Amino acid sequence: LMKMQVGWTDGGLVEHLKVKGFDDIEIKASGLAKIRSGFAIEHLVDYFVKDVAIFPHIEDIRVLHFTIKDPNKKYKYQLLEKDRFNEWRFYNQSALDKFKEIIAVEGENDLLSVLDANIQNVIGFIGQPADYQLKALQNYCRQKHLYLWLDNDEAGKNFVRKICAALKDSNIRIITYPETFKDPDEYIRKFDGDCKKEIKRLQDEAVNYLTWEIQEIAKLETREERLKALKDRKIFTAVADMVEAEKMVY
Repeated sequence: LMKMQVGWTDGGLVEHLKVKGFDDIEIKASGLAKIRSGFAIEHLVDYFVKDVAIFPHIEDIRVLHFTIKDPNKKYKYQLLEKDRFNEWRFYNQSALDKFKEIIAVEGENDLLSVLDANIQNVIGFIGQPADYQLKALQNYCRQKHLYLWLDNDEAGKNFVRKICAALKDSNIRIITYPETFKDPDEYIRKFDGDCKKEIKRLQDEAVNYLTWEIQEIAKLETREERLKALKDRKIFTAVADMVEAEKMVY
């Protein structure tokens, strides 16, 4: 929390900025305030509601973006795209330039738990992978390795498919973990042992996309369902295009 300068909103940011000498035009232009009308009077209020965790996305000395987590799960929003720096791509994105391999997770809590395990080479998508994020990863993966450690729900699995489809022929491995855990954050927090060693073990046992997809299909209940999925996800086609030695493995 200290390293990433995670905060807590108190509803008083607009007034604080005014005390610091900023005028209404500057405060509104920051994206951190919005106009609220009441009793025929317009006034500025904080863009982020009171009592949520707030995450500044910092690169060097600049805050590129803000996202939040509501403990009551009522609010799910972030700084509008027009109010972010154009350079924003990921949470903790400076790791892309520092390391030869990267672990990509979905949310803020996942990323913070990985950092707590003393592993710094991690980035967060913060929502569904966007086209500009996939393009950034395409550039990154040309010479480096990417590990996807996403949520165990259907959305997370579809994100894996979307990323791997966009980054064909890239150095991607998928980290798998028991489906009794909903996400990496829960897995790390409940792990009783050396979390850093455990994450390294998960990386060592990570699989390529085709193997991951076959493992997912194996979880289907009936032979008919599995056969249909193998055809629908074009597993037979992928294997047919391989050299003989690879075909034998699969």
